[in-house]
Amino acid sequence: VALLIVQITGTALVFGLAGAPMASPLSIVVVALRDLVRTVLQFYFFAVLLYALLSWFAGAAYNPAAQILSKLVEPLLAPIRRVVPPLGGLDLSAVFLLIALQALQILLR
Repeated sequence: VALLIVQITGTALVFGLAGAPMASPLSIVVVALRDLVRTVLQFYFFAVLLYALLSWFAGAAYNPAAQILSKLVEPLLAPIRRVVPPLGGLDLSAVFLLIALQALQILLR
């Protein structure tokens, strides 16, 4: 909720500074929601990418930052792992999630 309030305020300020005529509150909320979803998708894209890169290094799982990253990303990867099992020890679930996140970002443009 706090992120939404900040995003709505920022969007209203951008509309005001751009010299746009008074936009309706509904249009400001819609634009703010779209921008917030884009930001969250971009955050998760980079989080999954970093998580996949950290999986290549031995001992990285014991890093506290990697554990936080794991708690953020694993709920998104678990359903994909049920559908696409590891192939010969190679986990492709992160690749499929990155493709899905990019597709969602393209749809929101």
